[in-house]
Amino acid sequence: MIKLLFALAVLGAAAWWAWERSRRRRHPVPEGYQADTVLPHQQEFELYHNALSLCSMKSRFCLAELGIDYAGHHVDLIETGAYENIRPAFLAVNPGGTVPVLLHNGHPIYESHCQIRYAAEHAPPGSPALTPGDPVLQDEMERWIDRSSITDDPLNQGDQSAGNAIPGLTLPLFAAMIDRSRTGRSWRVCCSTSTSSAPSCSSPSRRWASPT
Repeated sequence: MIKLLFALAVLGAAAWWAWERSRRRRHPVPEGYQADTVLPHQQEFELYHNALSLCSMKSRFCLAELGIDYAGHHVDLIETGAYENIRPAFLAVNPGGTVPVLLHNGHPIYESHCQIRYAAEHAPPGSPALTPGDPVLQDEMERWIDRSSITDDPLNQGDQSAGNAIPGLTLPLFAAMIDRSRTGRSWRVCCSTSTSSAPSCSSPSRRWASPT
């Protein structure tokens, strides 16, 4: 009887694991603006991001510089406490399971280098002009964006982009966070009430991490 119950428990756990894995299945998505996809939204611009994600920081800084008001949705990664990026709710936003994701009227824009270009082109009237008018300077700007972005194979293409250094820094950063927790030091997630105000800790519009 005990063996039967054990076997049923094992089969049940295996079935649950297979079902849960099927709900969390990821697949690559094309970068840039997705004209054929409209997601639920409450504001013209919305950003799914993470406090420690450098790519999320890139998009947040650009939106702040442009004065674009947006609704922020913080998505936890393993570095900030959970695998929220592979939960079904977020995979419905980005089947690739990566942050940040910028929404414009519900249409997702994937990859931070595409998001900052898109935001600069669709900023409201009166926003600072982040894109130079001189074609030579535009080409230089594009090169800097590409050089700071992560390529398809960052670990084997380290010489192609400075952004490819980010994955290699993940483990040391995670180790430093563990060390801080052992010594009683913690990480504080801060935010700002609007894209134009100074950093504060009162509202979830924008988030980043700082040691306390």
